[in-house]
Amino acid sequence: DQDLSGQEFIDCSEGINPFGVAFDVKKDATLNLYDMSYYPHNKELFPAITNYWKPVSPGIKPENILLIEGSLGGLSLLATAMAGQGSRVLGIIPQFPDFVSLARLNGISYEGYELDPQRAYQFYLDEFLPLIHEDYTFIYIDNPNNPPGQLISLSDINQILKRAASLGIYVVVDEAYGDFVSKEESAISLLHDYDNLIILRTMSKGFGLAGLRAG
Repeated sequence: DQDLSGQEFIDCSEGINPFGVAFDVKKDATLNLYDMSYYPHNKELFPAITNYWKPVSPGIKPENILLIEGSLGGLSLLATAMAGQGSRVLGIIPQFPDFVSLARLNGISYEGYELDPQRAYQFYLDEFLPLIHEDYTFIYIDNPNNPPGQLISLSDINQILKRAASLGIYVVVDEAYGDFVSKEESAISLLHDYDNLIILRTMSKGFGLAGLRAG
């Protein structure tokens, strides 16, 4: 009920960048190559994407990339692909509610590691790792976590991937808000170390390109 009129604040409730398209994107001629008459599978953006990530993932190639209709479209594809009798996912509570809904709509049993508000929603690796067992089909982590906003360190992500790989479990790292931390914190730097890693990125948040519907 607090009156916020006349105060400066950023409204993130729409999941878009309130400042609009990022300046560097506006002046980047790469976007002019993208033909908006196509669905977002056109390969014209691939060189720009690979060049953007090469500083932290030198081996990244176009075949490592799938362009989708926003990262939510990617989550829908993943939920469909992971669905099956007895399919289970381990998440972190609270997290992006649309993913939880998609999982359940596809018959996937969702279970989560609950972050404690009394501990400022901090993530503790020593509590999470023992929860990972072979009955899970995949693990879903939004990082930075949505809505609390805390960041799980890359070293912790690495340990989760190592444990999951030993059990044949996929790990989905949703980096929808990853543009608000350094590239060095992205799981993309671990892309070539693990075959069980899937990373989601979106152009809606940091780049301010929600209307492009690409992820």
